[in-house]
Amino acid sequence: MVFKRISCAANNYAWGVPGSKSTVAQLAQEAVKDFAVDEGAPYAELWMSTHPKGPASFWDDKTALSEHIKETEGSDLGEKVLKKFGKKLPFLLKVLSVNKALSIQAHPNKSLAEILHAKDPAHYPDDNHKPEMCVALTDFTGLCGFRPARETVGFLASVPELAILLGEKAGRMIATKDDPVEYAKALKSGFSALMNLPKDLISSQVAKLVARIASDSPKDVEADLILRLNADFPGDVGIFVAYFLNYIKVSKGEAMFLRANLPHAYLSGDCVECMACSDNVVRAGLTPKFMDVDTLVDMLEYSPNEADSFKFKAESDDGQVKVFNPDIPDFSLEATSLKDGKRDLPVRDSASILIVTSGSASINGIPGPRGAVFYSSAGEAISIDASGPVDIYRAFV
Repeated sequence: MVFKRISCAANNYAWGVPGSKSTVAQLAQEAVKDFAVDEGAPYAELWMSTHPKGPASFWDDKTALSEHIKETEGSDLGEKVLKKFGKKLPFLLKVLSVNKALSIQAHPNKSLAEILHAKDPAHYPDDNHKPEMCVALTDFTGLCGFRPARETVGFLASVPELAILLGEKAGRMIATKDDPVEYAKALKSGFSALMNLPKDLISSQVAKLVARIASDSPKDVEADLILRLNADFPGDVGIFVAYFLNYIKVSKGEAMFLRANLPHAYLSGDCVECMACSDNVVRAGLTPKFMDVDTLVDMLEYSPNEADSFKFKAESDDGQVKVFNPDIPDFSLEATSLKDGKRDLPVRDSASILIVTSGSASINGIPGPRGAVFYSSAGEAISIDASGPVDIYRAFV
């Protein structure tokens, strides 16, 4: 049986929070061995996994976790992991600190991921899908899934700059708003048209939109968002995408679940995120990175839904240990919150990775300060002893 601290990887992306203000940088003090914060760098993601872009290693001897799994024939992964996924850890656990919007994006399902990886491995490095569970550590905001027809049609009436860009496509969306099947077709046609318009045309209408709403008082949520997005990504088509996607806010401890082919973009806040072990992202706005508009438009699920439908409720017997258990085989996410005292965690029949996100505790007799990350073999008993409040997240299968 194995229960050891591991050293993980902190990644810098432009949208991250700078320096020691970043929760990722704060956690990295104990999550990444020999970490030294650069106050001028944006710390965006802490990766805890065997993924080659951010592989973990054991804290004491620096043996790569992936190498340990290989050398031990996956013996501590658990029988169900070996049967379903082979000798590899199937999930990727992260902490994110979001300072400005991530790209308009979606993640492919398994079959599309295999096609994209075979065709363009440089931009799609994995042949795996990437469903994601996001649990807020602070107030957290994002765009997720297409809005109900009544909302987008309402914007077509109240946002002339958007209506002008869509032209007759806008009329078709309005005409079909009460017919779900026909509206989905009109939505795909309108969204595709928007994403493929010339950049100068988009930019000119963004300028008109921003000039008009900048003088409005008071401003609604969408107006504030438009101004913020334009400040970070001037004239970008993703600014108009905000009128198509639901604006979602979740509080600490609340979750969103993002399936394959679902358009989304995180906007602000800190979260724990668990996903299938993949780094495949199809982007089409709010980013200087590689964009694949045709693939994104073709792959998306054009099913309008209420914003709350993307929130995901945890299961819990006592309120101390909550489990976010989506209907996919790759992962579940456990959140433990103690005021103090001792608590035995449920024994899991798969390997797991856990991180202390706030407070500190002794975990199986090993000091666990804020940011400490541990790897546990399947069937391992895990006991927490805390002298004060502590929050711990654990990914398992």
